[in-house]
Amino acid sequence: MTNDIAATIDAIATKSAQSVVEVVVTMTSDRGPFGQETQQAQGSGFVYDKKGHLITNAHVVEGADSVEVLFADGSTYPATVVGTDSASDVAVIEIDAPASQLHPLTLADSSKVKVGDQVVAVGAPFGLATTITSGIVSALNR
Repeated sequence: MTNDIAATIDAIATKSAQSVVEVVVTMTSDRGPFGQETQQAQGSGFVYDKKGHLITNAHVVEGADSVEVLFADGSTYPATVVGTDSASDVAVIEIDAPASQLHPLTLADSSKVKVGDQVVAVGAPFGLATTITSGIVSALNR
């Protein structure tokens, strides 16, 4: 990678750090004669708007009894699942947080993406703070 690309990736990581969140889900499952078992799952998400809407994966919040959002600064907020689309594996969750906490992630116009374009993925998987990786668009409409 050239230094220009590395500098751009570094800038994206820095700018997106306040927008990326960890999503922690608690769910209760019935274990038959052994009673109920509480489990937790984690995923990643990002702030979509200043109204408190966040985007995560549908499989992360599927079957959730409760959802909590953790920001990089350590603050946490309970969340409500607003809607899910299992076909695209996308979910919208909502939190009641001060506007100063909500830094929407800037998204590209997907209709302008071409094969060979550089892309960056940011997240907070497995309870890790902001992670980042880069690559190229290998194909469209798959």
